[in-house]
Amino acid sequence: MTKRYNEFSDLDAAMRTKHANMPVMPAKTWMPLKYDHDIEDRRLKLHNYLQEIVNRVDMRTNPVFRAFCMLDHYMTDSTFSPQKIAELNDL
Repeated sequence: MTKRYNEFSDLDAAMRTKHANMPVMPAKTWMPLKYDHDIEDRRLKLHNYLQEIVNRVDMRTNPVFRAFCMLDHYMTDSTFSPQKIAELNDL
């Protein structure tokens, strides 16, 4: 998945309206990241941020998060709807 930092920031802002206990977003930098190790560090932090959301049923079934990840675009409702995901987690 290719996303800009601002898209993650928008996701975070939208999700915080429903979830007060959101994971911590990596800080925005004032200057563009130039070095590969800095870019990789941010990528890993954003990956961990998304992983924390995925680990929470209430967050991963949120329509805003599903749209961000384009889950409904790639998966049919009959296969992985938010209700199906919740049911699978209850097993």
